[in-house]
Amino acid sequence: MEELRDYLNDLKRDRFVYLVLALAALAIFFSLQSGFVHTVNSVAGDFHDKLGTMSIAAGGASQM
Repeated sequence: MEELRDYLNDLKRDRFVYLVLALAALAIFFSLQSGFVHTVNSVAGDFHDKLGTMSIAAGGASQM
């Protein structure tokens, strides 16, 4: 009977460890995802700015 009790206690502890690991993995995933989205938006913004600069250099300044 004591072996069963020990087994159930180990199972509860294992479940808790797996829950903590799963939550940590989710936190890391969402952190990386938001960082990736921020990086993509930053690169897209830089590209948009360069295109705007190129259009001004190509004759957009004459419209002013």
